[in-house]
Amino acid sequence: MARKGIGIGRYQKDLAWDSEKQILNVLSDGKWHRYQEIQQAARLSSRTLSKHLKRLEKGLVEKHIDLQSGEYPYPVYYRIKESIYSRMDTQWRAFLFEQITKQPEFWLKQPETFIEFLNQMVGLQILINLHYYFTWEKNEAMLQQSNEFLAFSLYQECVDYLKAKLEELGKTENLSVILAEAEERMAKDFEIMWKAKFKNKPTFSEAFRSLFQLRKTGKPKP
Repeated sequence: MARKGIGIGRYQKDLAWDSEKQILNVLSDGKWHRYQEIQQAARLSSRTLSKHLKRLEKGLVEKHIDLQSGEYPYPVYYRIKESIYSRMDTQWRAFLFEQITKQPEFWLKQPETFIEFLNQMVGLQILINLHYYFTWEKNEAMLQQSNEFLAFSLYQECVDYLKAKLEELGKTENLSVILAEAEERMAKDFEIMWKAKFKNKPTFSEAFRSLFQLRKTGKPKP
């Protein structure tokens, strides 16, 4: 019974985040959007939309009631907070999607390059989120939602895109060979980066090589 409860909780959490991501995607242009417009675009019931907007208002989203419109009930508008929108650098996602389509020979046959670029950009976004949190506004909900929407979900979206493109490539190429070689190159890239940043501390780099060898062969590197 306990397992079932945990499973349902995880499913409900994922379902809730899917709904909130739909809302945030509508608001991702930084403009004010009327409640009805969000509901239509996100295809959510009024009850579901209201519940999620209330949660998002504690973090990424701000609300405006237009008392001067002459309409009644007063129109209600929502947008991603300006302080959040100003640090929403999603151009790198568009860059990746564009490049992997225009230059598949480069990106798909060297998928570690795609992942390495993605890792750096997501890591930078997380640092930006933490910088804002500790410098300007210690809002736990905002930090969590910023990481979910601006980093984690975009990371998953890019990985899903890479997977779909690799599946296309797999019709004519041996993906096992391509991915195995990519793993080797990425391990070497990591070692180079580690040595460059920590010249006097090779221990972790050596441990990483041993771990990589163990994962590949089941035998530790001598």
